[in-house]
Amino acid sequence: MAVIAIIGSTAKDRVDGGPPRPGGTPHYALDAIKLVGSRMVAVTKVGRGDEALLEGLRSPTAVLHPRVSPSTLAFSHVNDGDERTSSIADMGEPWTPAEIREWVAPAVARCDALHVGALSRADFLAESVAALREVAGPDRLLSLDAQGLVRPGRCGPVVEDSHFDRTALQHLDVLKFAEIEARAAGLTLEVESLGALGVPEVIVTLGRRGALLCFDGVLEHIDSDVVEVTDATGMGDRFAAVYVAQRAAGDEPGSAASRAARAVAELLRREAA
Repeated sequence: MAVIAIIGSTAKDRVDGGPPRPGGTPHYALDAIKLVGSRMVAVTKVGRGDEALLEGLRSPTAVLHPRVSPSTLAFSHVNDGDERTSSIADMGEPWTPAEIREWVAPAVARCDALHVGALSRADFLAESVAALREVAGPDRLLSLDAQGLVRPGRCGPVVEDSHFDRTALQHLDVLKFAEIEARAAGLTLEVESLGALGVPEVIVTLGRRGALLCFDGVLEHIDSDVVEVTDATGMGDRFAAVYVAQRAAGDEPGSAASRAARAVAELLRREAA
C-alpha cells in the first residue's frame, strides 16, 4: 500500500456564493486516496481560529500534521458551465525552506512520494521547491500542481500568467496543469512544448475531454467518462493525488493516468448522485 504525502495549505473556499467550506489539496485528495486503497500523510497549515476546517482530514486513512499560521488562505470560485472564475481574499502564509526541513521532512519520512498542492506563487517559491527536493531525495517522486506556478501570489481575481521562476522545474518529477493553466504558461498541447519544460512527467487535465500525459518523448491522450456536474472544484487535486499514488505503487505513467481519470469520474458520479 502506497503512502502519499500531500503538502499544502488548507483553504477556506466559497463556491458559487455558498458558505465557507474546507478547501486545499489535502482536503480534496483524501477521498481519492481512499478510493484507490492508498494512505495519506497530510501536512497542512490553517489560520488561527479556523482549526475546525481540519476536521475533515481526521480519518483512519490519513495522518495529519497541521501547523497553525496567522491567517487562512481564502478563495472564492464561481462556476459557469465549463468556465470558472476565482478570486483570492487572503493569501495565507508561505512555506519556507526552513520549515520544510524542520517540520515537513520528519512528517513525510515514511511516505513513498510527495505531492505539493501549491495554490499560488506565494505558497512555494523556487527555493522551497528545492528544499522539498532535498527532502524527497533521489528515489521518491516529487510532484507539483502548476497552480503554484501560473497563479500570481496576490489577493484579487486570479489571472494566470507565464511569469514564474522556471528554476523550480528542475526539481520536479511530475507537473500537473489544468488546460487553462498550460495555455497561460505559454504552452501548446503538443509534445515539443510540454517536453521542453524538462519535467519527466507532465499532465494536462482537459475536463470532459480527459487528460494529456507527456512522458519519455510521447504524448498520450487519457480518456475519461463524461459526468455532468455543476461544481468540479478539487477534481484536479484528486487526479494528481491518484496519479502520484499509483506511480508510487509501481504503475507506469499511462496506467497511473488512466486510473486517475477513472477515479475522478467515480467521485464525480458520487457527488452527482
